[in-house]
Amino acid sequence: MHSTRPRKEPQPVGRSRASARYCSIGSRYCAPVADVRQRAGSSLAAVGGAVRLVATASPGQFAIAAGLQLLSALAATSLVYAAKLTLDALLGQQRINGAVIAALAVLALATAIKGASGSLQGQQQRLLGEDVSTATWRELLAVMGRVDLQLMDSPSFVAKAERIQNHAFYRPLDIATSTLSLLGSAVTVVALTVAVLAIEPLLVPVLLLAGLPSIFLSRRVGALELGFVERWHATFRLRQYHRRLLTGQSFAKEVRTFQTQPEIEARHLRLSESYRAGLAQHVRRRQFYGAANALITGLFLAFALAVIVWLVSAGRMDLAGAGAAVLAVRLLSGSLDGVFSSVGKILEASAFFAELQEFLKATPVPSTPEPAALSLREGVRLRGVGFRYPETERDVLTGVDLDIAPGQFVALVGENGSGKTTLAKLVSGLYAPTKGVLVWDGQPADDELRRAVRRSVSAIYQDFVQYDLSAADNVAMDPSMSRSSIEAAMRAARIYDAVSRLPQGPDTVLGRTFEGAVELSGGQWQRMALARALVRSAPLLVLDEPSSALDPRTEHELFSDLRSLAEGRTILLVSHRYANLHLADCIVVLQEGRVVEQGTHEQLMVQQGLYAQLYQLQAGSYRSV
Repeated sequence: MHSTRPRKEPQPVGRSRASARYCSIGSRYCAPVADVRQRAGSSLAAVGGAVRLVATASPGQFAIAAGLQLLSALAATSLVYAAKLTLDALLGQQRINGAVIAALAVLALATAIKGASGSLQGQQQRLLGEDVSTATWRELLAVMGRVDLQLMDSPSFVAKAERIQNHAFYRPLDIATSTLSLLGSAVTVVALTVAVLAIEPLLVPVLLLAGLPSIFLSRRVGALELGFVERWHATFRLRQYHRRLLTGQSFAKEVRTFQTQPEIEARHLRLSESYRAGLAQHVRRRQFYGAANALITGLFLAFALAVIVWLVSAGRMDLAGAGAAVLAVRLLSGSLDGVFSSVGKILEASAFFAELQEFLKATPVPSTPEPAALSLREGVRLRGVGFRYPETERDVLTGVDLDIAPGQFVALVGENGSGKTTLAKLVSGLYAPTKGVLVWDGQPADDELRRAVRRSVSAIYQDFVQYDLSAADNVAMDPSMSRSSIEAAMRAARIYDAVSRLPQGPDTVLGRTFEGAVELSGGQWQRMALARALVRSAPLLVLDEPSSALDPRTEHELFSDLRSLAEGRTILLVSHRYANLHLADCIVVLQEGRVVEQGTHEQLMVQQGLYAQLYQLQAGSYRSV
């Protein structure tokens, strides 16, 4: 269903709001790494955000996990009281009686519950982790799937997004599970502290003081981990890329033809050695902090046990109380270690989670629903349009003026690097001009209108996607699209006969990724992409090199049938092939980002300008043969 917008007089808008927003947002991705200690200081807010995320993602599983933590804490406390009852019964009786059996039964039950709860928690967290991962991916995909294409062309933004996925993605679950563990350990600590106070109050401050160094060391470890990831992520990405070069199917032909494997392997080895050296230094520092933490905790535990021995020797504690105290001190020490370990994990993970949250909040995405598609009644105009890709120093387009009338067939030609594809993407609404204005049906295209333009354009680009999905899905992944419409588009693109001969027809999976899939030739893939462009009902059809992989006969048939295939739609064609361009209503010649000639084939040949030179060069190669 097409819609129209109130007409406005076109005004040069200069840098669009999207571009301006990119400048402010993009600077965050290009800025020096922030002080990791400052980011680690936001751990409390990160804990709250992570726990809310986990509780929202799977409230039932989160409640079960919390219940298991509480059960484990109560079981640990019950062990102390059961041990005290057992020792009292054994030391106070000369024979086995009901009190001894009851005490032993309580001790066995508490031990069983303590052991079982640990096993249950591990499996429960596995299920909870899947729910949290799904929820976190949903948030990230909602951002990455709607972010402006100009930001996706920013190397720093892409690097940031990859670092988030590699290092921050699992942190919400880490924080949530560590928080649950912290709560469980805290409940155990409180209960055991009460038990130890009842046995001997002097032991409590000795054990509690052991935690202060652990908290400090945990903060240092969290800052160290984030700093290491940020310093070495570029090396990590480059090493991953070299691995893809050696293992990826799409690179295999080139690697073997040019025998680049030894050099790629050598570079991969150098990168691995460099990364390993940095990792070794980082690990040694973490090992130092871990050993220091363990040593301090062990010293305080040994001191507490020495205090118990002194109390027994001084007659202030009987043997039953000493046995229960030893167990209580051991359990309390373990619970305190759990508390401090959980705090350390939270501090480490919270810095990464804060980075994830900042990324999700800072990345600009549209806040309104997708607009309806537009009609094209007055045409498309570009006035003084310039464009520069993010984080580059050169304008790809400069001062472009272009008029595309409704129903017109316009061809863009020029030498490589002249800006043809970029101009096609601007007309498609994928990019916002960094200078000048794009006007659709008399209305300057702001961010909102560009979104509507994208819904009003169908296209095939020279780097079109080959989906490793069914042939039907390659044409349309739209549940509302009928099979008859998909097959009609295949027929129009002259690919239906080949598809119908596949093992499952249009339901056959294409490509080489999945077992049982069928690979197509380059020309067949291009016709599948053309069918994808034709199946969408849009007033503007953008075709970027649609015949580059086609044989001469199919190319001639495509150009001859192009108007009928487009069914009266406006066509913008990018091509290096000049043989059939005489069919276009207007040919626009680009050179170094500027429009240097416009006109019909006959007009441009008479002018004897750049178009005529390029046409004659291409035609001359055939005549010479």
